[in-house]
Amino acid sequence: MKKILIFLLTALCVIALCACNFSGLGSIDPDNSGSNGNDDSGKSGAVTEYKRAGTYEVGKDIEAAEYLLICTGSISGYLEVTLTKNASIGSADFLYNEAFSGRRYVIVHSGEFLKFSSSKLYKLDATPELKKESDKGYPVGQYKVGRDIAAAEYLIVDPSENSFNYVEQLTSPNASPLSSEFLFNETFTYRHYVKTTNGQYISFSHGKLYEVAEAPEVIKLPSNQTDGLYKPGQYKVGTDLSAGNHGFYVPEGSYVYYEITTLPLCSVMSDAFLKNGNLTKATMVALTDGQYIFFTSGMLILNPQVE
Repeated sequence: MKKILIFLLTALCVIALCACNFSGLGSIDPDNSGSNGNDDSGKSGAVTEYKRAGTYEVGKDIEAAEYLLICTGSISGYLEVTLTKNASIGSADFLYNEAFSGRRYVIVHSGEFLKFSSSKLYKLDATPELKKESDKGYPVGQYKVGRDIAAAEYLIVDPSENSFNYVEQLTSPNASPLSSEFLFNETFTYRHYVKTTNGQYISFSHGKLYEVAEAPEVIKLPSNQTDGLYKPGQYKVGTDLSAGNHGFYVPEGSYVYYEITTLPLCSVMSDAFLKNGNLTKATMVALTDGQYIFFTSGMLILNPQVE
C-alpha cells in the first residue's frame, strides 16, 4: 500500500541516522542500569520516580510491563528493544527501535533489553500528569486511548504546514508496519482527522491533537468568485465545508492526489474507502455530508463558477 511504502522509507532513514550518529540523540550510559530519579510533576503533585537514560535488562533491572518514555528537553528521544545487550541493527536479536518526539509507550518482556536516550522512563502508575496546552491541544507524541485521551474523533492541526506530517494508529506501541497491530498511517499537510477506540495508540509528528469541538477554525483563502479556497489537508464534509460539487485546482506541470472516504483513516480495500486518484487537470468532485476529502497539493475550490 502507498502509505506503508512511505513509512518504510522513513523508518530506514531513522535507523540509518540512529546507527551512524546515535550520540546526537543524547547520552546513553550502559552501566547506569538501576539509576533512578525523582520529579514533582506527578499526578496531584506527588513525587514521581523514573529511570534515567541507559540500558536495562527486563526481569532484572526493571519489571516486564508497559512503560511511558517522555523526552527531556527539545531533542528527540530514542528507544530500542533487543534480546541481547549489544545486538546490532538488522540482526535477529534486534526487535524494535524508534526515534520519537514528546512521549512514547513501550512494552517489554522478561529477558529483553531496553535501551533509551534523551528521555525518562515511567511506570504507568507513576507518570507525570498529562495536561492540554494553553490552546487546548495535546503536543506531539503518542497517546493511549482510554488512558490519556477518551475514545472519540480528534483533529491534528499543524499551522506550520509541514509537508511531511505523519500520523499512525496502532493497537500496540511496538507494532511493526507489516503486522496486524499496525492499523493505519498517513502523511499529510496542515490537518487530518483520526477516529479512535479504547486500547489504541495514536502518534503524530507535528502540530497538535485537538478534540474536534476545540480545534482551530479552518483557514480558508479569500476569493471573490467562489465560496472559498481550501489548501491541502483533510476536511470533513458538513463540518469544515458544505456538501456539493467542488473543483480541484491543479498547478501547471504538477498533479493532485486525493481520497474520498467515510472514515478519516482506513484501508484502500475497506468499504469506507470510496475513491482516490491522481489529477493532472482541473476536476470537479461531488461530496456529501459525512465524507472526508483528503488531498496533497493544489487547492479545493468550493462551488466554483463554471463558465
